[in-house]
Amino acid sequence: SNISFPRTGGGAINPQLEIIARSEIEDVEVQVLVEGSSTNPRITFASTPSLPQDEIVSRILFGSSVSEISAIQAIQLAASL
Repeated sequence: SNISFPRTGGGAINPQLEIIARSEIEDVEVQVLVEGSSTNPRITFASTPSLPQDEIVSRILFGSSVSEISAIQAIQLAASL
């Protein structure tokens, strides 16, 4: 089915986002935060305990520390940052 939402005021619809995804990976809680407008969202990463961004992304993408990933995974990690 097709769902439509009426517009009021004639402006474009641009909802504000606040999404937090959490997971525990190797005893570290990682969070992906998506905030801001739907046309210009900001994506940030956090962890408890606090880790560098490359370490957090490595755990999210590969499920392990940056020191334990393969050379190919390291290239993929560098490309994602």
